[in-house]
Amino acid sequence: MRIYRTIIPGLFLLYSFMITCTATGQLKETGKKKRPRGKASVIAVGINVPLGDFFHTHILGSGAEYSGCNHRLGNMITKPSSPFGFIYAGGIDYYYGKKEMNSVYTYHYPGFTLVHTYGGVIYNPCKNANISLTAGPAPGLYNGLLKFWWGVNLSGQYYFNEKFGIATGLIYMKKGGAEAIWSGTLRVVMAF
Repeated sequence: MRIYRTIIPGLFLLYSFMITCTATGQLKETGKKKRPRGKASVIAVGINVPLGDFFHTHILGSGAEYSGCNHRLGNMITKPSSPFGFIYAGGIDYYYGKKEMNSVYTYHYPGFTLVHTYGGVIYNPCKNANISLTAGPAPGLYNGLLKFWWGVNLSGQYYFNEKFGIATGLIYMKKGGAEAIWSGTLRVVMAF
């Protein structure tokens, strides 16, 4: 008899616990849905247009860049809960030199290659666009000489759909003892 007095209430409690767990597992989720996450990475390719004095020596450029952040890229269904985040980028830009003709001779300016690794901040003002400001080191190769540069990139991206969009930006490059170089960019972006 003592066994029944301890086993039956224990089995009753166990059975009640199992029914409660099964019933709560069948309930629909009534809480808020998670905010949709955007893409974490972007590849961008396009053209660079030299500005200012740099335009007198170089005609046009091309560039490719990879950027990454915490799921703030691409066309999202809603805006992120926090509009600001961290972004990092790395890429390469090449500028084609112009030919300069004089009555005596023709001079061809050499090409200029810039490899950059930047870090900075990204701002999402709406669900399908962002603005980023990045800066960092950028080794540059000009006329066979490798020099250390600093660069800053202010860019904005607008996405037509979940993956593809267009980006425009302004690049500032500077090295010690030289004038600053400015360049505008227009690129096609793919988020993944």
